Amino acid sequence: MLVWLAVSLGDVHALNSATRVTQAKTVPPRAQIEQGLRDASRAARLHPGDTAPMLVEASLLYEEGRPHAAAAVLEQVIKKEPQNRDAWHNLAIVAYQFDRRLSRVAAARFLRLDPQEGRD
Repeated sequence: MLVWLAVSLGDVHALNSATRVTQAKTVPPRAQIEQGLRDASRAARLHPGDTAPMLVEASLLYEEGRPHAAAAVLEQVIKKEPQNRDAWHNLAIVAYQFDRRLSRVAAARFLRLDPQEGRD
């Protein structure tokens, strides 16, 4: 938390901009996705220990139709934070398009980390 207090307004703007693109209700235009990717990349460079920009980048890559690239970024997040439920959950979704075995493994790991999720 102290790291975020030390960031500049421009850094916060870059991450917020990238996050807004991923939270849009409709698929944003390609230019917005590209800008979001640049902003997420900048935020990741400025704060290499923080995985939030990487999660945003993976989401944008997936929205852009690049599930393999999104999975690669999510796997980097998981290497840094093996207990990151969001990364495992997103990897299960992304990998379903090209590797059902990886998708099942990721889903199982997510459910072990968040057992309440599977009870609905």
